Amino acid sequence: MTIMVQNSSDTSWERMLKNTSSESLLLLCQRLQLEEEWRDSMQEPSVFLEAYFLEHPESFLILLSKEDYELLIRIWEENNFLSNEYINQQNIVPLEKLGLIQYRHKKREILVCEEAKNNFYFYLKSRSSRQWVDQYQKLEYAVKGMLYQCGIIELTQFYDIIINEKDSSISTLSQFRQFLIGRIELWSFLGVLKNYSNGDYYIISHEVKDRDQVFWGWVQQEIDSFHKLSFDEAIFLGKMSGIGNWQGTKALLSYCLQTIYDDMIAATVFVKTVLLYIQNGDSIETIFEKLESKIEMFTEEETETIHKYIDQMYWNTPIYNLKGYSRQEMIEKERNFSVVKGGKKD
Repeated sequence: MTIMVQNSSDTSWERMLKNTSSESLLLLCQRLQLEEEWRDSMQEPSVFLEAYFLEHPESFLILLSKEDYELLIRIWEENNFLSNEYINQQNIVPLEKLGLIQYRHKKREILVCEEAKNNFYFYLKSRSSRQWVDQYQKLEYAVKGMLYQCGIIELTQFYDIIINEKDSSISTLSQFRQFLIGRIELWSFLGVLKNYSNGDYYIISHEVKDRDQVFWGWVQQEIDSFHKLSFDEAIFLGKMSGIGNWQGTKALLSYCLQTIYDDMIAATVFVKTVLLYIQNGDSIETIFEKLESKIEMFTEEETETIHKYIDQMYWNTPIYNLKGYSRQEMIEKERNFSVVKGGKKD
């Protein structure tokens, strides 16, 4: 099936913006950290945002995911029809909220705001814009990867890890915060917490089951810094949905694929389930109890093999309440720690 694409020169971009809900326009101002500036301007939000984007078209690159961006360019370059395979409601909505298009579901028609296209097409299509899109995509994977490693991470320490990488598109803490706030509406994998006693911000993965347990673990273990990953390591972990190269993990996935399950999805879900139990601090006994109903139909040999790999994973997988360190790494830290005795010589 196809969707008709039509250019509209009758409706201004400001009008298309205004046609979105007032809540969406307010959220746009908040994502751009412009709410106070907008209120001081005493302007309609659509008028204020139109002027801002005309002066700062680079803001689109923060607000739109790579998939949103690619769909927008494809729509702008289509003359009449767009194949249905390119249409994803998740990517349509952000374009509508920016007043760039209007999707008429019943008519299966996309109305393109010609004024916005004329204003921004060449800028967004440029090589430099495409490079920024790719850099932001890498940064998004790195954010995911660090959260898969640590579960919860303090914002400035996260920034310190990112900023030390020469390939990062972020050069200041303000830029990093701007990126996170601009993108957070698009992400279902994280949230933001604020410690009102000291003003610190924390990024938290939605895979963390008990954040109080995580914070309490930090206090008990007295770990100063979060586990560091290189930018490339964080990107890899983000792309792999948190299934890292930790001892036992790849072996369990491979064994499940070859022996237990018929497809990749079922095997991956099983391994991911085990990882989440471990990373959220369950004991090895609790993990086996939770898995009992999932493996009760396995043979004795299969169960023993799975238990062996899970035991390896238990010691070598990063734990949220250990700030992303594994149990084995913490044992090695304690082993390498030496006490220096002070005192005055006679």
